Amino acid sequence: MKFLKRITTAALSAVMMTASLSAGLTAQAASSTDRPVRMSTVLSNWTSRINQEKQKFPHGSYWNGGDEDSTTNSPCDHYHDTYRQCNHTFAARSISDQRHFLRSEYDEDRYGNPYYSLSQCCGFARKLGKDLFQTNDFVRYYIKNSKMEMTAGTTTYYEPKVGDHVRLFSDTRSKQGHSIFITKISGNQIYFAECNGDLASCQILWDQTRYVSDYTTYQMVTVNKAYLRKNAVFVERPYIAGDFNLNGKIDSADVQVYKETMVDKGSKLKGSINVKAASNADYDVNGSMRIDANDYYAIQQYASSSTVDGYIVGSSDDRYIDCYHNEVLDKYFLYNGGIYQQVDFYKATFISPFCRDDITFSVPAKVTDPKTGKTFTVTEIGERDLSPRTTAVKLSTVASLGIPNTVTTINKYAFRHTSDQKLQHLYFTGSNPQLTTIGDYAFAECRLLNMLDFSDCNKLTKIGEQAFPKTLSTLFMPYVSSGSSQPTPTLGTTGVLAPDQSSNVTMIFKNNTSSYRKIVLNDKDLAYWRSGKLSLAVTGKTRLYDKNNTLLKTYN
Repeated sequence: MKFLKRITTAALSAVMMTASLSAGLTAQAASSTDRPVRMSTVLSNWTSRINQEKQKFPHGSYWNGGDEDSTTNSPCDHYHDTYRQCNHTFAARSISDQRHFLRSEYDEDRYGNPYYSLSQCCGFARKLGKDLFQTNDFVRYYIKNSKMEMTAGTTTYYEPKVGDHVRLFSDTRSKQGHSIFITKISGNQIYFAECNGDLASCQILWDQTRYVSDYTTYQMVTVNKAYLRKNAVFVERPYIAGDFNLNGKIDSADVQVYKETMVDKGSKLKGSINVKAASNADYDVNGSMRIDANDYYAIQQYASSSTVDGYIVGSSDDRYIDCYHNEVLDKYFLYNGGIYQQVDFYKATFISPFCRDDITFSVPAKVTDPKTGKTFTVTEIGERDLSPRTTAVKLSTVASLGIPNTVTTINKYAFRHTSDQKLQHLYFTGSNPQLTTIGDYAFAECRLLNMLDFSDCNKLTKIGEQAFPKTLSTLFMPYVSSGSSQPTPTLGTTGVLAPDQSSNVTMIFKNNTSSYRKIVLNDKDLAYWRSGKLSLAVTGKTRLYDKNNTLLKTYN
């Protein structure tokens, strides 16, 4: 997957904050029901959303008939038809159980047996949660002594919220449980929706405040916060993307998990007996339906907010676009949004941006491997010893790339032999580039590249075979100024231009010294020059030779 650029003071501009905390980038067509919904959006429209559910499931109707999105006017008869009329909703796609930190594709009945759909009171409460929060992902918090069991054995005082699916086991004689869905809270008073409160008919009731506490005598009690704290067995709430520790909010611990997995290693959180396994959806913190650098900005913003907010995990994992390079393994390391590889004790080469969506990227002069803490100077671009068919992270998606002064080599096939090469602009971020070598075929597939400027690269001495694309039209060669050395770059074995050059090319040479500069054209480039496809724009004293050292032309 792809690395997220670490936040800096300057980076947290209002524009970035808006981008990261709003709907985000769109990578594929998706309906509004496909997209994650923000918790604050649900809560700010809670009354209207509840009213829509009331119209869909009218008060006094019966949740049966075989369609979970409709009701009938006929009650179930649980004493004679063995629940065949009851509606069912599929169990949550994943339930995160705070006791076990497991995610499962099924729920369990009160005896611990797995089943794949829910009906009656529990099914209806889950259905309301799925509709209102647009999700199939919920976190289950068990409640004991008025406290919710949280991460790593910690507890927190249970404060009921609208949207809570609360499971009650209050009847000590019949051991009958019942699920309610909280729709409104006024002070300590709880209002809820329920289905099958009589255990017999699957009737839907809204705006309830009283609950059957004893199904033998049908004794009713008023439900308030204190009653829920005493009698609730568990509560289910929607899972917020980025809440890796499942404590119901995004905090600094979640930011650290994001950094240690996605940012530092390019991987997702692995599941174990003590850890909830993470999916692509869990990393879509800004709700954009894609996993990219904006999500790391977003999780830091939510963690620093005084209010609980975030995007509710809503769609199945395969609907998410992972914009990261999944090939980032032990041979590479990540730093500030880039993939790098150590080439010796002090040096590293730049491989690619971690995120495939980074169309502009500036390579820093120094990078640090977060796994070892070692700092390296970036001296190369591209992986060493590549061939056209090498399977590696491709440096193909960047349209504009900045290179630091420290780079001495652009390696062979640096911009991979690939048909989707996007490079259009290469530039140096300093005024004194140390570039000495451009490898064979380094830019050969950069077919959107029309111009390259190496005029400031006064140490450039070698340009490899067919290093440039057939679309190149302008090539600035190193300028020679007073007091500088007079580089004479070797230009390939047969030439630096493509064998099927499609455009006319102008090579620009400038010599500001009093000495003659020597240029040697090899066979293919020489043929282009003689045919007029290659032009030399020469300023200052220069002599042109072929590979046999035959003088072809003198410029004064």
